[in-house]
Amino acid sequence: NTLTFNIPVYDNMPSQAVQQDTTLSESIGDFYWIDVNSSVYVRKSASTSSSSLGKATRGMIMAVTGSRGDFYKVTYYQATSYDKTNKKWKSEKKTGYVSKEYLTKCEEEKEPEVPFEIEEDEKIVDVAPGAKVSNIKNTYSDATIKDSSGKKITSTSATLATGYTVTINGKEYDIVMLGDTTGDGKISELDYVKIRNKITGNNKLSGAYLDAADVNKSGGITELDYVKVRNHITGSSKISL
Repeated sequence: NTLTFNIPVYDNMPSQAVQQDTTLSESIGDFYWIDVNSSVYVRKSASTSSSSLGKATRGMIMAVTGSRGDFYKVTYYQATSYDKTNKKWKSEKKTGYVSKEYLTKCEEEKEPEVPFEIEEDEKIVDVAPGAKVSNIKNTYSDATIKDSSGKKITSTSATLATGYTVTINGKEYDIVMLGDTTGDGKISELDYVKIRNKITGNNKLSGAYLDAADVNKSGGITELDYVKVRNHITGSSKISL
């Protein structure tokens, strides 16, 4: 279905995203980012029962200056008000504690070097959900990747999808993104339904799309496959090679 979003535009709206005014420096401590889906509480002391200093949202950068038990001591800047004249956020420097499980060191988030597997006998390249053209090109710089219509993809940041093809060293392979039975490069409820209907006989899948339905690579389509897709969607586990 088509969804229409009405996005408001406000008077004096900046042309670019307004950055929070901070002066964090590496001399304070190692930089970490808030690695959660929404937000976490910053505590006054290293305890969940301690009073809250406010919430920190996903992606917020903090400098870790120490640790105590399961908590990191952090220094960060909290936005307080918006300066309409200068079009920037006013903020104040704060120090508090955040559970270690919610912080990821900035340089530790790395893209997998080889999130794909080549099946020579089947002429298939299996890729994990979210894999991009760059993931293949980083290993095979001369590889040629085309979408399902046969159009060559030149952008290395483009996401791969089931139904694409890749030519490596003169050999052409079908790209199969595990769980992507629709060929849109995403894992959604529609993929779950297609796999479930395939098992009940209410839907037909063939070629690369049938291979994508075999999420656990067992050689057949079973309930375990759509369970893996369901868990990937809900975030309880991720589909991987």
